[in-house]
Amino acid sequence: HKSRAELVRVSAAVMGIEFSYAAETAFVSPTLLKIGVEHQHMTLVWALSPLVGFFLCPILGSFSDRCKLNMGRRRPFIIILSIGVFLGLILVPNGEDLGYWFGDVDPHLQTAAMNMTYNSTYNFLNVMPHRATASKSKTETYLKTSHPWGIFFTVLGTVLLDFDADACQSPSRAYLLDVCIPEDHAKGLSTFTIMAGLGGFFGYSMGGLNWDETEIGRRLGGHVKAVFTIITFIFVACVTFTITSFTEIPLWALSSSHPKEKTQL
Repeated sequence: HKSRAELVRVSAAVMGIEFSYAAETAFVSPTLLKIGVEHQHMTLVWALSPLVGFFLCPILGSFSDRCKLNMGRRRPFIIILSIGVFLGLILVPNGEDLGYWFGDVDPHLQTAAMNMTYNSTYNFLNVMPHRATASKSKTETYLKTSHPWGIFFTVLGTVLLDFDADACQSPSRAYLLDVCIPEDHAKGLSTFTIMAGLGGFFGYSMGGLNWDETEIGRRLGGHVKAVFTIITFIFVACVTFTITSFTEIPLWALSSSHPKEKTQL
């Protein structure tokens, strides 16, 4: 039987996943709007991940069940999907900056040259205000054409983060069941659920802090980047804590023992 502390360690990965979900849910939509994605297109961005999951998740599940690596059947996929989550956590808050590096035009540098009907007090630091309707604005039209690379990297990060965080839950749960005896399954699954809830709670709570007023926020580049950076470290720590907890029995070892059981029967 495994102790509660051991079950917490096995379930730590889902806590990191829920931290990532919290950052995604709270900040992806404002980030997409800020770089010029229109409201109606933003909802299509959210639809990409479920579409990818519809085709890939059954395939990944089948590959996981038949994986013959010495590391086991679940941990390789936890690692692969966690890399996707990690990349998403990096790309979403930094997509706009990466876009400038790839050639997007910074609107701050074009303020004087813009022939627009705004008054002279318009501040590009507050560009892309939130709007309650999907009607077009000159600001949004300009930004949409000025940030193609920024939009690409941010959307790519969103899809990676959403799909991999969702897909990573299945092998994480299967890993828990594989390394526990049947008598511990109920206790293990309840621990798994508790850890998921704690991850969501603390993840959303982090977004409620004013990181702009802290030294961490100033050093990391503002509120959103501070939250994503901290959650990235938490996610990596949680996944590492889980995949180093218990060794899986490889499929080849299970397969080699199965014929013997049949012979004995």
